[in-house]
Amino acid sequence: MSARGALDPAVAVAQLADVTGADAIDLPLIGLGWATVDTERAVVALHEHGPFQPAADETILGASCRLGPQSALRLAILEPNTEGRLAATLARHDEGPAVLWVVGQAPPNLRLSSAADGPFGSERLVLGAPLGGRHLLVVDPPAGTIER
Repeated sequence: MSARGALDPAVAVAQLADVTGADAIDLPLIGLGWATVDTERAVVALHEHGPFQPAADETILGASCRLGPQSALRLAILEPNTEGRLAATLARHDEGPAVLWVVGQAPPNLRLSSAADGPFGSERLVLGAPLGGRHLLVVDPPAGTIER
């Protein structure tokens, strides 16, 4: 699926959840990442899921990011800004759905990268997938309120 085709988020999530293992962990899904080599073209092609605003870089995958509006599942458009994981994913799989973000305390059996900042906050990559594969990122839960 390329930016020229329609995006059905439910189908994309189901396919990525199966490939990345997100369906095997019990954490809420908060983001779906669309990999592209041309952010402006992707913004136009995915306009029904916008508007898209600049966001913090996706440092673990090596990409600039634009986020769609707040919703239960937020769409992120990612374009490589390094020769990192996202560039390898694009080379292997072309443009389209490539990343899922979940939020919460990761199960102890998951191998995770060191924490880094991303468009949804501090996050860790679930390790073990191919460098040029699809990616699952676990976002740290938001800080709780101090109660007295």
